[in-house]
Amino acid sequence: MVFLQGFQKLLVSMISYSIRNPKKIIFFLFTLIVICIGQAKPFKLLITIDELLNKSYQTYQEYSDLKEDFEVMPSVFVIIKKQDSVLNEADLCHIRGWRNKVNFNTSNIYYSISPITLRKTSYVKEQNGEFPKLLFNPLLRFNCDLPRTDNSILSPIATTPWKKIFSNDDYSDFGINITFSEKDELNFQSKVIPQLVRKMKIFWSETEKLYPELKAYFIGEASYHQEMSDGLKKNFKLNIIISVIIIILFKAFLGTWSSSLIFLGTLILSTGILFGLMSLTGTPIDILNNALFLLLTVSSMGDFIFLSNFQSRNPDKHWKEAFLNNALPSFLTSLTTFVGFISLYSSDLDIVKRLGLWAAVSGVIEWIVIFLVLPAFLTFLKSDFKWIDSQKVFKIISINWISKINFPRKLTYLLLVAYLFIPYSLNHLNVSDVPLELFEKKSSYRVGMEYLKESRGYSGDVSLVFKDFSDEEFNQEVLSKIKALVNVVKIESPYLMLSYFTEGLSPLNQKVVRRSLRTSPSYKRLISEPEARAIIYLKSTDLKSINDMRIYVNEELCTSKRCHLSGLHVAYADFSQEVPKTLLRSFKLSLAIVFMIILTLSFMVKNIPVFKLSMTTFWGVAIVICIMSVFQIKINFITCVVISTLVGLTGDNAIHFILNGIKGNNLDQGIDEKSEASIITAIIMSITSLTFLFSCFNPPKVFGVLLFVGFLLSLLGDLYMLKSIMRKSRDL
Repeated sequence: MVFLQGFQKLLVSMISYSIRNPKKIIFFLFTLIVICIGQAKPFKLLITIDELLNKSYQTYQEYSDLKEDFEVMPSVFVIIKKQDSVLNEADLCHIRGWRNKVNFNTSNIYYSISPITLRKTSYVKEQNGEFPKLLFNPLLRFNCDLPRTDNSILSPIATTPWKKIFSNDDYSDFGINITFSEKDELNFQSKVIPQLVRKMKIFWSETEKLYPELKAYFIGEASYHQEMSDGLKKNFKLNIIISVIIIILFKAFLGTWSSSLIFLGTLILSTGILFGLMSLTGTPIDILNNALFLLLTVSSMGDFIFLSNFQSRNPDKHWKEAFLNNALPSFLTSLTTFVGFISLYSSDLDIVKRLGLWAAVSGVIEWIVIFLVLPAFLTFLKSDFKWIDSQKVFKIISINWISKINFPRKLTYLLLVAYLFIPYSLNHLNVSDVPLELFEKKSSYRVGMEYLKESRGYSGDVSLVFKDFSDEEFNQEVLSKIKALVNVVKIESPYLMLSYFTEGLSPLNQKVVRRSLRTSPSYKRLISEPEARAIIYLKSTDLKSINDMRIYVNEELCTSKRCHLSGLHVAYADFSQEVPKTLLRSFKLSLAIVFMIILTLSFMVKNIPVFKLSMTTFWGVAIVICIMSVFQIKINFITCVVISTLVGLTGDNAIHFILNGIKGNNLDQGIDEKSEASIITAIIMSITSLTFLFSCFNPPKVFGVLLFVGFLLSLLGDLYMLKSIMRKSRDL
């Protein structure tokens, strides 16, 4: 008790100093902003899958070697389909015209492969006095000066190893793979590549206007980059939606427009400082920390609402009293937020560690801005107004009436049984992380991928890398076993590729052909002597299928390390299986530390029922875990952050209830005094979380719904269930 009173005096003295010296605080803040702006560096945007992966993983190292050895670079695979008919010679001429326009107007194109570029080797014997010739003739011959419209020109593809890659079974579509050369420059993957794909799409839209029967699907890694880049830009608009929701809800529950303007001012300042520090430290922006604005909003809203509630309950007191009265509980709630997020730093995943670190830092920044900077500004402006007007609040539903609702004690005990299902729920979470499912079903990239699977039977590929290409007998045996797997649709083999180009030639001519092929894309993408790779096309690229296949290759087929499975999907699947470990580690560590904070406070403040308080405080998080398990909600590295977010806010209400004991009140009085603020905070935060439903990506939508449910369930446990089990029998 003495310690708490002493610490409260320290915090009060800090706030008092801010109020007495507003110019110094503002000058310090101005200096910090100038430094951040002056030293800021452009943010690196991480939108590609391989940029999110951990560089220390063996699967990532193998993928990096694969890219270097076989010149695997960002590419876009364009499938052009003719509606209700096969492609003819005239169609191919239109497609070639588009490709030539792309090549002429687009930089950074390294090479392209399509039925137009495919060749067939032939040997012409000496005749009419001419020397014998070894020719690489085009696989498809067509005349664009007088193109025919009544023929199926793609049928020769059936004789090549690229059947069902560059065309479907009925030859109604045409595939072209365009590979871009990589450059070592900032945001090349996140800005330059998406711009190139957008330009290609613009050129195609011009072609499509002339020939509307032709439809194009843009897929591949480069198209994925473009879709991600566009989605992140659209998601930035969520911040505007959040601001509008805050303005409306603050007016409804606090009665004034000024309350939302003050809060948004602190929020913008906190966000500016946060992202300024991230820029100074060279922290990149990714799909997770892109949501820091919303997380900062959620973590700071409680502090501001409790300040406002003090004004509402004490209309005769100066606004300074609200800051002094809430200094200690708000500091400790910020501490639990810090603990909840910093627990993510225990993850092995760099992307999750970055979110945990900066979300934790945001909790510190928001307390400093609200409790030190805001009082200084209000004093500097000589403002003595109150941003609360109880006479103008939303009248349809009374928050005071809602706070007085009595929850049945028997139902509370029944709901607490959910704790018994936690061990089972944690062991039966649905860990499923497929990059394609990041996008909405209506997105152009996902529509294209669905067509790829429908027309060719596969949805992605991995590479089987052979250490010794010359060890053909062993390698072919492994490939035959791989081909027998249910998930394997097709194998693009280096041996089949060479056989296609050398079929029917003498041994001497075969050597000549091999030597000539070494500079061609068809050769270099499969053979990098002494190594080689086979590209394996799979029905499903879900996490379990890929990991099972990798284990099978390592433990059954390539025990002597003469081959290994590699590729982007392999590295990502290895990365994604860390998700449940991150969830469990963060969950356990956060709950343990938050429990210790509440337990310590309970011992310092007398007459606090620790067990009852703990059971209801953590109930909201526990029930969300059960919901995720029962409904088999897909868990990935985005949705798992929901738990840490809820844990970060867990204990906030309990701390406010407990610390009323520092003034000699009991827990019941603390609940009565703070319940309205708890309800308003939960309602506003839950509604704000629903802004994720407007996201361009699927996982954040699930994230938003889980937060919405989690905030309301936490309120149910923190307030109503706690009150019900604390009521005496005669009060029931």
